[in-house]
Formats: sequence, structure tokens, C-alpha cells
Amino acid sequence: MVKLLKKHNIRVHFCNIDTDSIYLAFAGSQIEGQKQGLKYVISGQVLLDKHYKEQLPWDDCTVVEEKKLMGITTESQGEKIVCLAPKCYSLYNGNELNDDIVSLVN
Repeated sequence: MVKLLKKHNIRVHFCNIDTDSIYLAFAGSQIEGQKQGLKYVISGQVLLDKHYKEQLPWDDCTVVEEKKLMGITTESQGEKIVCLAPKCYSLYNGNELNDDIVSLVN
């Protein structure tokens, strides 16, 4: 996977990998912010449009369509993530003093 990302010059950081999840940080556009998705990461837009619904959830999809086997889903999005160990991370947006902090410790 790393070779594929390097080949296509995709800037991605592996923040945290666990048995059933992976947390990635993609370098995209700073102007559009965290809701840009994979818009600036995918180079083959025609291929993505053709196979999008096979792996990724889309707007107004059902729970069954969102949680398909071997599919990809977004649990949460944020501007910054700090991962100390598997199952121990903090995700927050903008200012640390507001209520936008999502923390998980198991």
C-alpha cells in the first residue's frame, strides 16, 4: 500500500492502526478544510466515480450499505489527531478549548 501511495505522490500519514480500524491523515487543500474527503487525493476521478459505491458510503445510504464487508466508512473527521497507542487517541478541530474534542480510551 505504501508503494502505491508513493507511486502516485499521495501524501498520507498512518496515524494509528488497530485490528479492525486504521486512522489516516491526508494532505489536501487547506482552503476547503476537513470536509473535502478524498477530493484532492484521488487522481483517477473517472475510476472513482465508476466504483465509488462498491467500497465507500455515500450521502443518504442505508446502514446496510454503509457497513458492508471490507468497505470503508468514516467514523469521525477532524483537523488534528493525537495517537498515543492503539485504542487511545484524541481528535479535535481548531481550538483545543472548545467542545469539538473526541477522545477514546479502551
